[in-house]
Amino acid sequence: ETKNGRPRSIALCDPSIEELQKLFKQRDASKPLVFASKTAFGRVDIKKSWQMALKRANIENCRAHDMRHTFCTYAAARGASNIQLQTAMGHRTLNMLLHYTHMDVEITKQFSNQISDQILKQEAQGKEDLSHNHPETKEANI
Repeated sequence: ETKNGRPRSIALCDPSIEELQKLFKQRDASKPLVFASKTAFGRVDIKKSWQMALKRANIENCRAHDMRHTFCTYAAARGASNIQLQTAMGHRTLNMLLHYTHMDVEITKQFSNQISDQILKQEAQGKEDLSHNHPETKEANI
């Protein structure tokens, strides 16, 4: 459940699932949670487990929340759509999604180069009319 009270599911990658399964088998059998902790106001708190994990990995100055920004930025850089990002992040508005996505100018340059290459390739093949690749233009020309 999220802080606004809505139910939330999170898709985990296979290596994360495998690691959680290992940790589950190693946990204190009397506790149902992998990261068992005291609760604060009925909510599970994993701060202690997070700090211990950072210490073991020799990582400094990293908050769990920082991983959300990193995930969103990397996924956007790999070409994830806004809908895919909103779903993965659990954001209800585009503004919140934009707050989490920190695109580098090099990423936008890569996309510009890819589009330019596609246009030049089509031009070289003698396809001067590029409207056939744009669904809205295709419909308008019918």
